[in-house]
Amino acid sequence: MSRPTDLVPLLNVADVGASIEFYEELGFEVEQKVEEEGAVIWANLRHEGGGALMLNAKDIISPSDRAKRPHYSDTVFYLTYPSAREMHGRLSGRGMEVTEVEKQPYGIEEFYVRDPDGYEIAIGSPIS
Repeated sequence: MSRPTDLVPLLNVADVGASIEFYEELGFEVEQKVEEEGAVIWANLRHEGGGALMLNAKDIISPSDRAKRPHYSDTVFYLTYPSAREMHGRLSGRGMEVTEVEKQPYGIEEFYVRDPDGYEIAIGSPIS
């Protein structure tokens, strides 16, 4: 059975840059970030004592585009696995409603599933 390699909370924030500064004060360091038009729109932070956090600009897409893709609308639990495609096949094979696997510009393949209470789980793996 495939096991997650990490559990990383993904927080939608108003200003990724300001949030980075805040979390750096708490001992987090930026491992990776994506910029668009001079603004940081996504960042992956890690704490030397353990733990990680992703920050996502909540308003980087238009409301109409967001309505078409109802992901990243609130807190998202982000699980990384060696193969998102393998997990996609496993979960869809068990009858769970999953989205298609999509390649993201930040080097990850990911898809989404919701838990029984409606919380969104993003499942991703590095693109090889």
